[in-house]
Amino acid sequence: MELTGDPLIIGLGIAGTGITVVFLALMLVSLSLRLMRFLEPREAPKKQTAPVITQPQAAQNGQLSPELVAIIATAATETLGKPVRVTRITAYGRSPGSGWSRQGRLTIMASHQRRGGSGT
Repeated sequence: MELTGDPLIIGLGIAGTGITVVFLALMLVSLSLRLMRFLEPREAPKKQTAPVITQPQAAQNGQLSPELVAIIATAATETLGKPVRVTRITAYGRSPGSGWSRQGRLTIMASHQRRGGSGT
């Protein structure tokens, strides 16, 4: 390419060449990623069965059923991502003037939600 002449035309020619090279490289990367996806061995999808959930019995004489304790422990384990041991379960009543505190608890619980990972 001759570098004598109008600088604007030379600049546009260099920019056009650069853009063309970049897009060709991106197309090459995209094509290689698609080829890798087809060449990678795939595992057969595992059939997941939905667990049968029965309604646990409510508290009787202040005691929770073992089923309900197991459900709460499983939910805590899934939420925290590590095994937990349930030592105490306390039910809190709702007082009429607790709108601010309830909203604060909801905000804190929402910030502890798991991100990504497997599961629904």
